[in-house]
Amino acid sequence: MLSLLIIYPTVHSSDVHWTTVIAHVAVRSFLYGIANKTSRTLTETAKQLKTTVEENSILGDFNKEQEAFVTSKNSGSKDEAPPPWAGTEDEENVKQQILSLSADKRNFLRNPPTGVMFDFNFDSMYPVAESMLKEDPALEKMRFEIVPKLINEENFWRNYFYRVQLVKNSSKLSKMAHHKSML
Repeated sequence: MLSLLIIYPTVHSSDVHWTTVIAHVAVRSFLYGIANKTSRTLTETAKQLKTTVEENSILGDFNKEQEAFVTSKNSGSKDEAPPPWAGTEDEENVKQQILSLSADKRNFLRNPPTGVMFDFNFDSMYPVAESMLKEDPALEKMRFEIVPKLINEENFWRNYFYRVQLVKNSSKLSKMAHHKSML
């Protein structure tokens, strides 16, 4: 609020001096008020902008996905699940094929074909996913590169485990064909 007292100078020089001092004090007070209000407004606007960027950007989405993943990781059981190739007949070959899936981004971005019966439960497969991240550094790197920028966490793992299942089924079929040809 501007409260400027204008006093017209009188004949005495001492009156002119005090009039000038009062005018300077009033102007200084006015300018300080404007600067203070502008500073508060800018601070509030910066906070709102920061909140908007964090909530409505890719960085915000990434932070939310990462937080959800870490929370689910910490709340899960501490027992480590065996990798998907454990227990297969040709374990080393299946392992190499599964590890090679991490080299191609399309394995994570392409959904299973329509009409294919593939049941996937993220909660039940999470321990295996955790195990695979430890086992395969390329998988961890791929996940970091595309989640959530290109695909969400659950679809990333659904697409990956669909292809893992294809590798395991292929191994079983090859083994069955080999046994059949031996007969």
